[in-house]
Amino acid sequence: MAYTTKMELGKKIELLNAGIIIHVKQNGSAFGKLEVSKGGIRWLKSPKYKRGANLGWTEFDRKLKL
Repeated sequence: MAYTTKMELGKKIELLNAGIIIHVKQNGSAFGKLEVSKGGIRWLKSPKYKRGANLGWTEFDRKLKL
């Protein structure tokens, strides 16, 4: 089951099949990246990592409510 995801950067952007990747830096150095798609979110703690914590939207919602 895919969810509808939107992001606002001055205007709404609908995430299609590809989704988006947000590169996170700490003090100017790469810290990791957050991938957001219709299927859920995934955190990759280093640019070198190919696998990371993968949460569907339902599971993400449950974790936020804890």
